Amino acid sequence: MSVIIKHPTAARYRALWAVFVLFCIFAVVAVLTGVIYLLIIGQEQRNRLVDCTTPGHECYDQGQEQTGKIVGGLNDATYNTVVSVVSAALSCYADGIKDREALAHCTVERSKP
Repeated sequence: MSVIIKHPTAARYRALWAVFVLFCIFAVVAVLTGVIYLLIIGQEQRNRLVDCTTPGHECYDQGQEQTGKIVGGLNDATYNTVVSVVSAALSCYADGIKDREALAHCTVERSKP
């Protein structure tokens, strides 16, 4: 027994309509999944931003501590360098070196670690 399709174009339209509907459902699900993912990631970034910019929060306190160590180390190193260069320059000057270039050369040589 054979099946006779009276309107073959109607069957094609139904099939295309079904494919279109399935595609639209898939697209909506994909877009909603992407939006939800971006909202979750955005919230995590906002939480991290608040954590790192608000005093009393862990990230902020760690940043302050690290910055303090670095600045303190720079201040100590700068102070020690300045003291050694000034001491070297004064000792060169006390040895009777008055010429600028000779004084600079002597200061560099004496201030080396």
